Amino acid sequence: LFTSLINMKTLHVYNNSLQVIGADTFAGATSLDNIDLRYNLIEEIEPNAFRNLVNIYNLMLYPNQIRLLWNGSFASLNKLNELNLKSQMLERLEQFTFFGLNNIDQLYLDYNRIRFIESYAFFDLAKVSSLNLENQNIETIQPYAFYGLNRLSDLKLKRNFIRPLPNRAFYNLTFLNKLDLSY
Repeated sequence: LFTSLINMKTLHVYNNSLQVIGADTFAGATSLDNIDLRYNLIEEIEPNAFRNLVNIYNLMLYPNQIRLLWNGSFASLNKLNELNLKSQMLERLEQFTFFGLNNIDQLYLDYNRIRFIESYAFFDLAKVSSLNLENQNIETIQPYAFYGLNRLSDLKLKRNFIRPLPNRAFYNLTFLNKLDLSY
């Protein structure tokens, strides 16, 4: 769709009716550093949707209707420092969902419908300091779900329905200094 726009730096597709961000949607638009996709009807982000967008530092996706994040959906976004997926319709976080986002500092997933977080869902997010998972429907967190969040200092899990927390749910979160599990 945006393949021939090789010099474009900023793209605003705010408040439209986009439903899917397909693989290679932005192929060729390699100069992009800012994409605003807020207030659309996006339900799915396919793997490699942002391939070769190595300059993106700002990606705005909230609110939409994203139900599914494939492994590799955000591959190549090496410079992205904040990812806001607030107010989507996500129901589960699978292993390696955010793989490749190794410069993210803040990750917002609040106000979704997440019920289940698999082991290693946040693997490769070594620089994340703040993770917001409040106001979900989280019932199950598997052991090692937060493994890989080596610098996480603030974890918000309030207003969820978490059944017994498994041993090793918070394994290796040595920098964690604020954990909110209140309802």
